[in-house]
Amino acid sequence: MKRSRRSLTILVALIATSAFGVATSAQDATPTDTASHPIVGTWIVDTVTATDTDSPEIGIFHGDGTMVGLGANRTAGGSWEVIDDRSVMLTLVTVSDQGGVGFYAVVRGTHVLDDTGNVWTCDDCSFTVVGADGTVLDSGTAPASATRLPVQSPDMVGTPMSEVPAWTPAQ
Repeated sequence: MKRSRRSLTILVALIATSAFGVATSAQDATPTDTASHPIVGTWIVDTVTATDTDSPEIGIFHGDGTMVGLGANRTAGGSWEVIDDRSVMLTLVTVSDQGGVGFYAVVRGTHVLDDTGNVWTCDDCSFTVVGADGTVLDSGTAPASATRLPVQSPDMVGTPMSEVPAWTPAQ
């Protein structure tokens, strides 16, 4: 039980901050320009769509092919490259060295935008958790999705954002 809870925590940390291994290919030649790709922007990410106990995270895709993920207790960095006008390949890495346990987690997957350009899904997202000694501790799939963070006026005070999914914090 401890292992599966720890694995889920690591998985959530990874995917959310959907989003972080650093591959330099995003800065190399790509089929289309990263700066003008519709993935560029700030996203509210549901890092593990199969559960409602993971908190939403923030994913920021930059026009230079880099990505930053900000979670409740973690950050991640990544690189992405254009596949076509509606999809990108992302590699995201986060590192932890707390409580005497060191590891890094890698999330990889194809992020596909819907027709509106305001929602993406990653049905093939995978994760790999690697211990400080290089041993693979866990791996698997974890589909994720996100909604673009909208600009809202100050009149929205006191109104929850519909883009942020509800969740039940894990105990």
